[in-house]
Amino acid sequence: MKMTGKKAVGSSNPVERLLLPGEAAEILKLSASWLAKARMDGTGPEFVKFGRAVRYKQSGLLTFIKEQTRTNTNDGELNTSL
Repeated sequence: MKMTGKKAVGSSNPVERLLLPGEAAEILKLSASWLAKARMDGTGPEFVKFGRAVRYKQSGLLTFIKEQTRTNTNDGELNTSL
């Protein structure tokens, strides 16, 4: 296997690249502090922890985006007016 830069040529690496919180925030166009709060209350994208280090899978961010997609402003909310 030949190494060129950071990628191995001819390699079928099954490990997905993990993103730093700042990189994930940039992709989602949100702040890193929003992601930190979302981790605490369980409303954000899935994340991986190694000790105190937090990382995000790119596929997890795409899933989160799909889950947040709405067709109108009332999607996902209960209608309490009768």
